[in-house]
Amino acid sequence: MLDMWLGNDASPELCWSLTYWDFRAILRASLFLARRELTSAPKNENQNLNKWLSLQSLIDVLLPQPDPVRRSSVGSGAPKNPRTGDSRATGRDNSSDVRSRRGGSTAAQLDSAGHRESPLMEVEEEERRSPHDHVDRCVPESFFDRVTQGLRDDLEHERNRRLQMADTASKHRAEFAFAQLENERSLTSLRDELRVARGIADRSRDEIAALQTLVDAHHREHKALCEMLERKGVLHRKKQRTDGTA
Repeated sequence: MLDMWLGNDASPELCWSLTYWDFRAILRASLFLARRELTSAPKNENQNLNKWLSLQSLIDVLLPQPDPVRRSSVGSGAPKNPRTGDSRATGRDNSSDVRSRRGGSTAAQLDSAGHRESPLMEVEEEERRSPHDHVDRCVPESFFDRVTQGLRDDLEHERNRRLQMADTASKHRAEFAFAQLENERSLTSLRDELRVARGIADRSRDEIAALQTLVDAHHREHKALCEMLERKGVLHRKKQRTDGTA
């Protein structure tokens, strides 16, 4: 059967790489071809139906339906109704059973059932579903309430912290302005003291110059008096020595 679907040159590695669903799909296709041959052959309808049911029972025995819990853990999505899941896994549903018993089932119905049981189709169906539906089913409303309340608390905390920072900044700004005013006052006082000291230094310099002028005048007067007294003979001049010393 594998040679018919994969070819005569199929490698053993390729055969071993086939999954459970690959083997099931191959057997399903083979079963479909066998059923088409049975329905198209001009034979007894009851005999063809018995052969078809025998092949279907053989498929169910060789490839039993896997555990729905394990299948849901894999991610293929387990059906809610066990009877519906079994009909999807085996390619049969209630309508197909009734029509097959009545002899009115067609190949198109089996082909649509085969498409419904394909895992790829189930994955695509899951992907087509809206993510909001999954969120609405899985996330309770209390979770959104807790998240909203947490965000409100965080916003209130940030608002209070911002107000505290604004108050602290205003307080520090006032302290800085007061300290700057004190520094300006101290600087102004120092400038005034420096101006006074410079004035005192200028006056002292003028007084020193006046005293120096007075000393020079007294010295000139003293010299003049000494010369006058020497001329009148009151004072004798000092004789100069021969060695040139006074």
